[in-house]
Amino acid sequence: MKVAIIGLGKLGLPMAVALAGRGIQVFGVDRDPKKLRLIGRGRSPIEEPGIEPKLKRLIQRGRFMCTNCETAVRETDAAFVAVGTPEKSRGEMDTRDLEVCVTEIGKALRNQSKFYVVAITSTIVPETTGAKLRPILEKASGKTIGHGLGLCINPVFVALASVIRDFLNPPVVVAGTTDRRTSKWIRSFYKKVCENQPPILMTDPYTAEVIKLTHNAYCTTKMAFVNEVADFCSR
Repeated sequence: MKVAIIGLGKLGLPMAVALAGRGIQVFGVDRDPKKLRLIGRGRSPIEEPGIEPKLKRLIQRGRFMCTNCETAVRETDAAFVAVGTPEKSRGEMDTRDLEVCVTEIGKALRNQSKFYVVAITSTIVPETTGAKLRPILEKASGKTIGHGLGLCINPVFVALASVIRDFLNPPVVVAGTTDRRTSKWIRSFYKKVCENQPPILMTDPYTAEVIKLTHNAYCTTKMAFVNEVADFCSR
């Protein structure tokens, strides 16, 4: 199995290391050349306990390598998109980098005949996959979702500083897919990758987006409550 991880930040790089460590051939892609040079030397640009020794070992073994989007797509069966969706001034998510990334993947697929899965792990609001990303991907690739191309929203439930462990041992795998072939590929992929054999919940894209958004909101609410209690006790 060969996959591309596009966006080697706080989520993408630990995901890449986790997958490569489980025997998956990983091609990493990022728009920041300084970050790519650093990673190529086995140095991590992010804080994640124990990541650098693993990264160096995987690079030496040829399990993980950095390249461009076109090459990564040509050499792999699927791309996991982990680019950031930062908050704008009014609170809404900025999906411009995500849209550019999906466009580049589509262009790289235009002359490819293989079935290819595009899995979005970036945090997005409901309806982004169907209303925004799907039209972009289909237009750029010249393909139709479900016919030569699969699109999936695949939210991950991890905590910073323990991404590798959490990704390999999730409480549940959630995948909002658009067709049966993509669902079958995602299910097979996570059965190979996960260490704890978690339940795999297959939904439509909208439901998966809602699950991720409500999960984040619930975690934020818990943290806010704990902080308020701590402040009260301190005073």
